[in-house]
Amino acid sequence: MKTLILDGSLAGDKVGSFSAATLQSAAVVRGWAAEVVVLRDKKIGNCRGDFFCWLKTPGQCHVADDHQEISRKWGLP
Repeated sequence: MKTLILDGSLAGDKVGSFSAATLQSAAVVRGWAAEVVVLRDKKIGNCRGDFFCWLKTPGQCHVADDHQEISRKWGLP
């Protein structure tokens, strides 16, 4: 089994970091591959709302940012 943990906590939030680490440890104990992605360290732009992803490249956003890396880790194109 494989799991992806998205940590959306703010910088300096010890509870958020602790929670992500605890979830990762619990998954590893069960024999799962577990990865934590700290979202505050990623560059993720806002949706432009131009429907480019629907009309020109169905299912694929044309904004070049870190969401593409996260989507691949999640198993999306």
